[in-house]
Amino acid sequence: MAGLVVWTPELSVKVDLFDVQHKKLIELLNTLFVAMREGHGREAVGPVINELLEYTKYHFSSEEKAFRQFHYPDAENHIRQHKLFVEKVTDFQTRFQHNEIMVTVEVLSFLVDWIASHIKGSDKQYSDFFMGKTISE
Repeated sequence: MAGLVVWTPELSVKVDLFDVQHKKLIELLNTLFVAMREGHGREAVGPVINELLEYTKYHFSSEEKAFRQFHYPDAENHIRQHKLFVEKVTDFQTRFQHNEIMVTVEVLSFLVDWIASHIKGSDKQYSDFFMGKTISE
């Protein structure tokens, strides 16, 4: 079943742990896309949104731990991007749970665009910095 986002080597940040986590985020986005496309109801979409948010927080905490451990110079800006994204998705999740909004193509596009541009932009910027360093959970 075709998804929305396909992992390609272009998305690699050359940090194995983060690449694995990014692949999981993409898998969750694709699961959300398929649930929407197939017309699954709130009972199917809600848990995917919850898992996406929780896994995103987990992934961001992994990156931020490495930033602190190795004194990544752009950590403050990067962490601010993480915080804004989590706030936006948490707001989206709350509004979805209260039946104030539905998962729409616009919402899914926002999630996909943000994650893809964040990986290709901000995350790629730390590739060289972390080269040769052991990053673990």
